[in-house]
Amino acid sequence: MLYTGPLAQPNSLKVEIDFLQNVVLPPREMIYHNQYGVEAKVMVMDIAEIVAEKIRAMNDRVRYRDFYDFSMINKKLAIDLDEVIRLVKKKEIRKPVSSRNIKSNWRLAKGDKQNELQSIYFSEGLNDEEIDSYLSGLNFAEIRK
Repeated sequence: MLYTGPLAQPNSLKVEIDFLQNVVLPPREMIYHNQYGVEAKVMVMDIAEIVAEKIRAMNDRVRYRDFYDFSMINKKLAIDLDEVIRLVKKKEIRKPVSSRNIKSNWRLAKGDKQNELQSIYFSEGLNDEEIDSYLSGLNFAEIRK
């Protein structure tokens, strides 16, 4: 379904269903308020689970938005990265997860940033140095199956 999103940009609702990935933490019920005054109770992933998924995404693919999301979550919320890394270890690992892979993918994502920014709508920018500083907090032993 298409609609005008909160940033006054065309938007759509995307639902992904993956029967292979395990969600470790129970969902949280939250009240969602939007700019149109509609209020709804929604079930959402725990923020630690979202950050764990972002770590896997940054490890497995080269997309600037994953690094942006990870850094913005860390900027706005108090995230215990040690807890998140313990959570990553409980999830299905399709490819070894390491700080080195993530930082290597970040170097590639920075190079492709301009191409990807054309399809990303965000309300607050982050410079590359801020993202570098959040990624520097990711120092953990490689996680394997």
